[in-house]
Amino acid sequence: MAFEWSTVGTVEVNGVRLGYRERGGPAGPPVVLLHGSGSSARTWDRFAARLTPAGHRVIAVDLRGHGTGARAGDYSLGSLRDDVLGLLETLDLRDAVLVGHSVGGHAALAAAQLAPERIAALVLEDLAAPPRVSASVRGVNPLQVLAAVRTILAGRNDFQLRAVASILRQLTRPDAAWW
Repeated sequence: MAFEWSTVGTVEVNGVRLGYRERGGPAGPPVVLLHGSGSSARTWDRFAARLTPAGHRVIAVDLRGHGTGARAGDYSLGSLRDDVLGLLETLDLRDAVLVGHSVGGHAALAAAQLAPERIAALVLEDLAAPPRVSASVRGVNPLQVLAAVRTILAGRNDFQLRAVASILRQLTRPDAAWW
């Protein structure tokens, strides 16, 4: 039997509509699932199916520019962080466990730095630290770049390519203050 979300909806946060999927009782400890770039909340279906029987309230979010999240003009890592904080506020979530994959992990970590009182724990998966200095074009393997582009284009296109490009650019040319 396929896993089904009990609620599939949207919430407006920071002037941007974010899609989300929810399952589990409102009294259960909240777990917020944040996907990686080029993905969507659907990536968490199998994982969520394991959390809800344990009594958790599970919320998987479509970040801006991904899945049912609105296309926006700003895809900065700071905006993703603010969206997570806005979602916690709008859904009145306290003591949430944030589970973030890749860029979702960056958003979760940044949110925890600004609002530790709302977050009980972090689970960060496949989170690479940005380089201390901007990555140069030298050393980039063109075959790896082509393989990555092919993978993105062959997959589901429920994300805005501009969002993925913006996020990748920020991770390879980080704000010096990150470190």
